Amino acid sequence: MQNRVYIPEGKGTGDKIQAWQNRKKKVPNTIAIAYSFHMGLDAGDDEINIIGKIPFGTLDQFGMAQLRYDPIIYKHDAAVLTEQASGRIRRGRPEHYEEPGQPTRKVVAIADNNYIQLMDQFSNHFKSCIVSN
Repeated sequence: MQNRVYIPEGKGTGDKIQAWQNRKKKVPNTIAIAYSFHMGLDAGDDEINIIGKIPFGTLDQFGMAQLRYDPIIYKHDAAVLTEQASGRIRRGRPEHYEEPGQPTRKVVAIADNNYIQLMDQFSNHFKSCIVSN
């Protein structure tokens, strides 16, 4: 299993995405673990997307000031990024999208239970898609 798990390398999301695309060509069925794929990635050929951590803002001095000033916006920003990350496997060509009446081919999972803190910030459509166990 260890040769299937891959952590994309490079500086910035663009380099990591390119490294991931190259890796998929060389090693089929590779599993990528990355913290920065909530933006800039069209992963329509992938069928499973697991969001391991809700992308809350940093809690450095600036982040703490932002959280204290407006906790609603702080949560809203995390909710927007979570929704963006969830849609990464449904971007690109028409065949990357689900077809009405056809079996679901793509799965998105959120492994961080902190998503519950964002329920009031998610769009209604996104909330309607959440199945909780």
